[in-house]
Amino acid sequence: MVDNRPTHTTASGPRPTREECIRRAGRTLAIAYRELETLPIEEAAARAYTPTGPSLEELKARIAAARAATPTPTAKAS
Repeated sequence: MVDNRPTHTTASGPRPTREECIRRAGRTLAIAYRELETLPIEEAAARAYTPTGPSLEELKARIAAARAATPTPTAKAS
């Protein structure tokens, strides 16, 4: 089957596919979450806070609960 849809281009070249966009967004989110996981709870909550979202206290509680539920990586025994 031939794909006859028009090819869209941007100033930097061909427009990425939907799958490429999703993959790139996933990478970006993973990097952001990894960075937030390294911050103290208070700072992570402050960075995640928006005026229309949960309060800082609620964010701190959620972050603390998520960190408690996530196993930490351990070094492999030799």
